[in-house]
Amino acid sequence: MVYFSGRHSLSSKIYCKPFAEVYEAAVKAIETSGFTIIDRRATQIEASSPSSIRSFGERIVVSLSASKDETKVQVSSSPLYQMIDWGKSDENVSTILSNIDKQLKGKKWKGT
Repeated sequence: MVYFSGRHSLSSKIYCKPFAEVYEAAVKAIETSGFTIIDRRATQIEASSPSSIRSFGERIVVSLSASKDETKVQVSSSPLYQMIDWGKSDENVSTILSNIDKQLKGKKWKGT
């Protein structure tokens, strides 16, 4: 489920996979989505999207947290220089989560 609050889009999924596997899938998903990774930390990846006809670009943050046998991924996107991005942030979030699914080859996950 994607939530939109003003200038910010946010969604999350829980994968029944080890943290390291999901983290690497997230990195590859960001890269294959055409976004640029700006910073990689132990539990967070920050990226940016290029400008388009709908937006001057967005800041994208992928946060990961692990529990016993699951990894939660939360993706947020917000425009850099404008109030309205014409749905681009929603699209970014959906694209990254979809590409993580593909990287994990559609393996079992729980939606949140």
